[in-house]
Amino acid sequence: MINQLPDRPWRLVEHAESFEIQDADDFHVAFIYFDVTGDQVSRKVRRRITKDQARAVAEHLLAIGARD
Repeated sequence: MINQLPDRPWRLVEHAESFEIQDADDFHVAFIYFDVTGDQVSRKVRRRITKDQARAVAEHLLAIGARD
C-alpha cells in the first residue's frame, strides 16, 4: 500500500486519446483514456468514456491530489 501521495503540485496533460495526471517530478500518476471516434458502438466495444467524462474524472483526481 502507498503511504503517501506523489509530489505536489499535480497537473493535467491532454494527449490525443487521454488525459494524464503528472506530479511535480513528472511521475505518471494516472491516464484516463477517452473515445475520439464519437461512435457510441465503438466506444462501448473499446470500453472508453467520452472526452467530457474523462476530463471530469481527471479533474476529480487533481482535486484529490490537492488535498492536504
